[in-house]
Amino acid sequence: MVRSCFVMAALVLVSAMAATRATAAPVYFLVSEFPGQVDHGDSFVLPLEDADDIAHARDLVQHGPSIGGAIVNAEIVAGADNINRDILAAGKPAWSWHISNFSDFADMSVEILDGWPTFIEQDVQGWIDNTGGGSATVGRIAFWNYTVTAELQGPPTDLSIVPRTAVPLPAALPAGMAMLAIVGAAIRKTKQYN
Repeated sequence: MVRSCFVMAALVLVSAMAATRATAAPVYFLVSEFPGQVDHGDSFVLPLEDADDIAHARDLVQHGPSIGGAIVNAEIVAGADNINRDILAAGKPAWSWHISNFSDFADMSVEILDGWPTFIEQDVQGWIDNTGGGSATVGRIAFWNYTVTAELQGPPTDLSIVPRTAVPLPAALPAGMAMLAIVGAAIRKTKQYN
């Protein structure tokens, strides 16, 4: 009886975790200047889908850029997507450019990719022309003094900063806790009869 309860609990937990991964939507993060090094006071939104990238971004939020891989290396395109905004500015104005592809987190980048969101906004096509490597539509960013500083929540077109006290939990945690309670009750019941 106890063994079958454990097997059932394991199957439910694995199924819940697999379902969570299969239906994962983008997780949004705020990218702004390194804490204590604010010159421009602006920010942009980084959507991430890969579990390892999301975990690294959350580590950056919790521990800061000293953990390494702090620079967001990504491709951008012209055009507002109603997601990429300056979350730190009053009214959260949308930028007229957005991330089209996240490449990786880096420790350094070439100087031509260093800038800041407001600078790109002044001449989006000029930035794309300078950093696109021959592409007239795709540019690159890797701002040296910017990193992931917060996780964002809410609908993609109205994101807000997750309070620092919140700890994101795995989606399968409630199902796992319920299964552990059921297994614990079965064990207690078995011990009563022995």
